[in-house]
Amino acid sequence: MRRRTFLQGSLAGSAFLATSATGQRLAKGTEPVSPRRRELLSEGWRFHLGNAVDIEKDFSFGRNQATYAKAGAGTADAAYADFNDANWQRVTVPHDWAVELPFAPSRHPIAKDDFGPSAHGFKAIGRDFPANSIGWYRLRLPVTAADKGKRVSLEFDGVFRDCLVFVNGYIIKHNESGYAPFSVDITDFLDFAGKDQLALRVDASLGEGWFYEGAGIYRNVWLVATDPVHVPQWGVFVRSDVIWRARFYTSPAKSRILAKRKRRSISFIGLLHPAVCRLRRAAAGG
Repeated sequence: MRRRTFLQGSLAGSAFLATSATGQRLAKGTEPVSPRRRELLSEGWRFHLGNAVDIEKDFSFGRNQATYAKAGAGTADAAYADFNDANWQRVTVPHDWAVELPFAPSRHPIAKDDFGPSAHGFKAIGRDFPANSIGWYRLRLPVTAADKGKRVSLEFDGVFRDCLVFVNGYIIKHNESGYAPFSVDITDFLDFAGKDQLALRVDASLGEGWFYEGAGIYRNVWLVATDPVHVPQWGVFVRSDVIWRARFYTSPAKSRILAKRKRRSISFIGLLHPAVCRLRRAAAGG
């Protein structure tokens, strides 16, 4: 039996069995519920500016150098569930606090190749504006006693920029990149009593390229509850051992692809009308 014929038969058989099984469950009304709960955390957030140089205006973060002295003790006033945030701004996430800031001309002459002042879109944020460069977020997590026995994680699609994540006063994650998504397992810090408190301290004092000029939780946040045995975030992927050598030409009139199979090397030459681009990469030994 040819390999291609075998694979086609296997796929067809698998699809038939999956469809039949699904149909039987639907007919009996016993469609299983997924053990994974993934909830978008967009509502119920509170926000307040902190301060990069004034400890009291930064909700005691760093007071008496106690933030990292003992786990969960004296980290920051705003990190705890009993902190009164009634006068904080109500926001939905994604949120960008730089949008509401005024524009600020540079205090120094700008050289031709100096991109510093534009790192935040010429807004009043950065090292020259410590009162505008720290943002605090708080959210009461939707976790109850029904989640006991599960693993509970938070997934952040993007926070700009230097971010500390607190749960019930404990610092559980530090993420420095404003572009890389990240996740953190918070199970061991939860009380499962409906009062678990999430807090984030976001420091946008420094830029990270001009690709994003804002500040804050500018992408979605997810709460994920799973069984103890589960596939983690990005735990499934496909890797190929075969790499192709290809030549690709395009023009307004025609296009053609010539591909030659070859291991351990990649070669790509492209002609894109009206611009011309060329890329070639060879792996070691290729």
